[in-house]
Amino acid sequence: MKRSSRRLASAAIAALFAAAAFSRASVPARRVEIPVRVYSGSQFADNLQLQDFELVENGRPQAIESLALVVKDRIARVEPALSERATVPRSFYLMFQMIEYEARIEKALTHLFKDVLVPGDNVTIITPMKPYSLAPNALTLKPREMIAKEMNNLLRKDIQRGTGEYKSLVSDLKRIIKAISGTSQTGGAEDESDATESLFGIDHLLSRYRTSLQKLESLRLLEENRFLSFAQAMKKINGQKIVFFFYEREFLPEMSQSVLNLLMSEYQDRDDILAGLSEMFQYYKRTISFEIPRVKQALSDAGVTFNFVFMTREPKYAFGITWRDQSEDSFRIFSELAAATGGRIDNNLDPEAGLRNATDASEKYYILTYTPSPEPKDGSFRSIVVRVKGTGYTISHKLGYFAD
Repeated sequence: MKRSSRRLASAAIAALFAAAAFSRASVPARRVEIPVRVYSGSQFADNLQLQDFELVENGRPQAIESLALVVKDRIARVEPALSERATVPRSFYLMFQMIEYEARIEKALTHLFKDVLVPGDNVTIITPMKPYSLAPNALTLKPREMIAKEMNNLLRKDIQRGTGEYKSLVSDLKRIIKAISGTSQTGGAEDESDATESLFGIDHLLSRYRTSLQKLESLRLLEENRFLSFAQAMKKINGQKIVFFFYEREFLPEMSQSVLNLLMSEYQDRDDILAGLSEMFQYYKRTISFEIPRVKQALSDAGVTFNFVFMTREPKYAFGITWRDQSEDSFRIFSELAAATGGRIDNNLDPEAGLRNATDASEKYYILTYTPSPEPKDGSFRSIVVRVKGTGYTISHKLGYFAD
């Protein structure tokens, strides 16, 4: 299997958008449209008018020229009453970065196809293997439940195939830890492998653990260029661009603290062994090179609404092993991307509930239109702040745009 096909969802993004390069050329030079969602408590505030909004670009107040209330793909109300367009095209992208297939995904897809999509919507599902785009007339050719089932079968197959190397490396790490700590037991296929590992010295096992850990990290590498390419490709698409990014909580197998303390005591006269144990199990810290501000600006500029669905699974118990949560850094990155694009952040073990919450939030929003004054032409990123007169409102919108 090729290395690119073994990557998680980020590799699928590359397969879909690798031909694109980061660019700012297609941003409108004059009129700027800002999608805005406003909530009063938990309810969308659909009774706001043009005069209720204030907009500031790079610290300068701007005159809002028009307001449109969008419900699904339809323009429900416009101020002033100029009907430039009746609909807003919608493109949905579902990206899955998961280690284990979750059966409740089928219910999530059924909800999407049965209750959310309308004729004319575009849908792309990006698995750990490759993207699948729905044919434009698919919703009229087959029952929606059947389409959801077919897409779910593809997703399940690709998750099982695409994460095989990742799961194999996690199993390797577990076996090595058992061998180092002396907790290997016989009685099964994996235990026999554990017993074989225990024949090697601790210095060799620490080297094996380090190598397997490096391979594991390379598979879950977050590469900003993939997101920048994705953003550039999205700029060429009109209308709403709604992304649902499903990310499953990840864990790294480590030695329990009690066993680590015993080993540190046993090898106190071996500085090389102590250093290896400390590096791998006591002071290990991941480093990620990911320029968050640049990616936030690129996605915001492209008009993408990035919804982050964090699936909070728990690890399986394994004797003598402690599971370190490896999701803190990724959670922070994806949460910031969602906030910068006006998207939703959802912590949920159930993917159906996570998708339902995100799709409900995308069903209604306002579009505010204005002409920047003074008109910028320097290619810089222009930050936007939208306010609503009054109190008790929660507002979400994209961070800004590039002024080319």
